Amino acid sequence: MTDVAIYARLSQEDADPRPGQATATQRQVADCRARAEREGWNVVAVYDDPDHSASDLKRRRPAFERMLGDLTDGVRVDAVLTYKLDRLLRHPREAERVIELADERGFGIVSLNDPGIDLASPGGRAMFRMTITWAKLETETMSLRIRRKARDVAESGRPNGGGIRAFGLTADKAGIVPVEAELVRDAARRILAGESLHSVVIDWNKRGVRTPGRRSAPEGRKWEVSSLKRMLTAPRIVGDRSHHGEIVSAGAVPALLDRDTWERLRAMLSAPRGGNGGSTIRKHYLTGLALCGRCGAKLVARPDWRGTTRYVCAVPRGCGGITVAKANIEPLIAEAIAIRLDSPAFRAAVEATAARTGLGADLDQLRADQAALEEAGTMYLVERSIGKAAYNKVVAQLTRRIDDGHRRIERATSSPVLGRMAGMDIRNQWEQRPAAWRNEIARAIINTITVNPAPRRGTRFDPGRIDVEWSA
Repeated sequence: MTDVAIYARLSQEDADPRPGQATATQRQVADCRARAEREGWNVVAVYDDPDHSASDLKRRRPAFERMLGDLTDGVRVDAVLTYKLDRLLRHPREAERVIELADERGFGIVSLNDPGIDLASPGGRAMFRMTITWAKLETETMSLRIRRKARDVAESGRPNGGGIRAFGLTADKAGIVPVEAELVRDAARRILAGESLHSVVIDWNKRGVRTPGRRSAPEGRKWEVSSLKRMLTAPRIVGDRSHHGEIVSAGAVPALLDRDTWERLRAMLSAPRGGNGGSTIRKHYLTGLALCGRCGAKLVARPDWRGTTRYVCAVPRGCGGITVAKANIEPLIAEAIAIRLDSPAFRAAVEATAARTGLGADLDQLRADQAALEEAGTMYLVERSIGKAAYNKVVAQLTRRIDDGHRRIERATSSPVLGRMAGMDIRNQWEQRPAAWRNEIARAIINTITVNPAPRRGTRFDPGRIDVEWSA
């Protein structure tokens, strides 16, 4: 009796098979069994790769490799039976593996839909090789068509399919999911204020926020730092569609963040990483703002051999001719920012914005909460008139109200810095806030900070070396 082994494969299982219906590979096996029964062949083994490509040699097919291993180790068959030859093979290199093994073990290939394949004859081998070569060509041609179609879909702004919903958007990408959209905006605000991606991930997972579901995980997965960063920096967050890293369609989907916020967020998340894995902006708030007065390159913060941090024009990107100590320039710029934000012009802009947006009451409440917070600190730390538990409770309530107030004002104003600064004593808050928050404030009102050469070596720091170009 003729002994055969059946091999079935499909790159992907049928999408959403109906209950009780066989998958594509199961149907292949059923047709092969029917042929074996008609011919009186004995099926000794079935090998099934239901979700594996045969065109990518870097991705091994478990059942295919197990079949070749069994045949090598002594499992005897007269033929390998497959539904179609391109189900068994799609690459000429693997075809040669099969031919060599067939020579050694003495088996043939039977395809239900490719008659005339006889590995025992030169003509049959030539036909076998030619069929696999054409299968490889078909794969490459199909890949070109799929890539071109994907680009057309991206350029037109249509959903790209795949059954994966984008976080914050409906399945057809035509509408916004309000709860998820607010989560995205809140995450952006928190990260720009100095929180880490890790802290947002912990918070979301604790609250049960999950990634959009897919076929392999219908309920979604827990967030990771990498997936959150990828989502927040994706162009679709501002309504753009990209294809292989290139923006091909602007405004194709609803935007979850305004472009200015997204650009600042993306710059922060892609900033160079320090030795401890943190962004340089998290330590040095003038990162990206301070420029060399000689060549115009951006200065970078680095410690010298004594451990003193300096902003330097680093080679090879810069000329290497400008250096200024962090301890000299950062307090100078902080004081300049405080003076500018405390100016009558700036306060008038805040008041005008409040009047225009109807936020006068919010501003008054914000100032009252700030004053109450300072008063609570005096009562606990100076007067000792309240205990620690009462103080902590008051601080928690007032801090939450102050943060909510800032967010309301920021959402309603055209300039984020007005909302961020409304009702705040900048001098008292500056050192308490993280460097990323200070960087955001500085970027909002400063275009550039130019550090010019020192008059001569050995002199004390000259504030006149620093030129600030204000934007607000």
